[in-house]
Amino acid sequence: MLTDVDPRTDLQVRALVRARDNFEAYFRLFPPGAEYKYGRHTEAIIRRMDRATKDLEAGRSTYLVICVPPQHGKSDIVERRWPVWHLCRNPGQAGMIIGYNHEIATDMNYDARKAFETVSPLFGLAVADDRSAVSRWRIKEAEGETLKGILFAAGLGGTITGRGASIIVIGDYCKGRDDAESRRMRERRYHSFMTDIWTRKAPVHVVLICATRWHVDDLAGRIIKRHKDDPDFPEFEVMKFPAQADGGGWLFPERYSDEFYRGLKAMGPYAWAALAQQDPRLREGKLLKTDKVQFVDPAEFDRVTKDVRFARGWDLASTRAETTSDDPDYTVGTRAGYKDGKAYIDGEIRGRWEAVERDGIIASAARADLGEGDSMVYMETVGAYKDSFKYVTKILNGIISVTPCYPSKSKYARNSIMAGTFESGNVVARRGEWNGPWAEEVGGFPDGDHDDRADSLSLVLTTLIMNGDGGGFQFE
Repeated sequence: MLTDVDPRTDLQVRALVRARDNFEAYFRLFPPGAEYKYGRHTEAIIRRMDRATKDLEAGRSTYLVICVPPQHGKSDIVERRWPVWHLCRNPGQAGMIIGYNHEIATDMNYDARKAFETVSPLFGLAVADDRSAVSRWRIKEAEGETLKGILFAAGLGGTITGRGASIIVIGDYCKGRDDAESRRMRERRYHSFMTDIWTRKAPVHVVLICATRWHVDDLAGRIIKRHKDDPDFPEFEVMKFPAQADGGGWLFPERYSDEFYRGLKAMGPYAWAALAQQDPRLREGKLLKTDKVQFVDPAEFDRVTKDVRFARGWDLASTRAETTSDDPDYTVGTRAGYKDGKAYIDGEIRGRWEAVERDGIIASAARADLGEGDSMVYMETVGAYKDSFKYVTKILNGIISVTPCYPSKSKYARNSIMAGTFESGNVVARRGEWNGPWAEEVGGFPDGDHDDRADSLSLVLTTLIMNGDGGGFQFE
């Protein structure tokens, strides 16, 4: 620790010089605690963060996702220590520490400030007195009042407007299991990342996410997948450290016992795969096995479906109860085809619209699908939706056939008809951004927050499976 270092000795002077030049040397000279334990993952992360700083100084940006089990020392490195060392070397830059809420990010920023106050004299720096606070503190020259950079904290979805940063560190972005399982919360986190944070990067930057995985569709999962769907989005390097290696060895035996790790497995396979192994999976035991769906590139999808007949099935939502709740249902139109025992899913149109706008969107989609060779639209036609069916039928008269669907059995019974196709791996889908949310909701049926996607799919696919002639269906 710094208090134990006497800079008058030559050996200690050389150690301080190395600490200025190398993050690993700095971290070992100023660890989070005297009994801090090092593991192979902590050493790898420390070395990677050293390279991130030096790449930035050389004009190269870094995009990095680090996935680590909880309580394995990641925050000590990437939130409490690395931003401090980086800003000591680059005091004119700004940094952000982001957490799932402002409080957790502020706690990390407070710890970083305390660490900075310890080491900043070595770099001729100090914390500025003007307006510096726990959640944001500025850097100044130790001798003088010239202001330099800043490190500030924010929660995902918090106030970031007007600020930019060279280094952006996102720590744990999920508060807990309920947070991770909520599609609405995952959407909110991702939206905040793309609109509030992604737009605040300096021309050369480091964007780092270092967190424990919770869900296949969590923030890290979406960012890793984003480059596959959008080549213009940068590809993030992924460092993943599972609690148990393929050969059976534990990740951090220097700190945790065999008994500790085996106790973690009591969480069950779903939680173990995500929290411990950093390899989240869709829940098992659901009716529609979306983990067996083959997602293929658009060119390949077009090739294998050139002789497949497609149609679109619409599951509607428009009643007051459906559109005014905290998390109302969606109207969903799924385009799918079926041939020789295989189902093909081309995509979906999904949104929350009032009846007039919704019916216009259905009609517009039908005209567009007609250009792709479709000849059929299936619409849920029960209760209040009969008027929508009549309206859409009228405006599409002579253009494309609109077929009513009267599902009278339970949703589970209807979707069971598709289950065998999913179970056998005979579902092929066009790769796109819709894949993850779609697979989660359909795969989560009947226990998920929403079933609109599953209902929409069953309208078209169950009809095609049962009635190859394209007639509407009614279960007695």
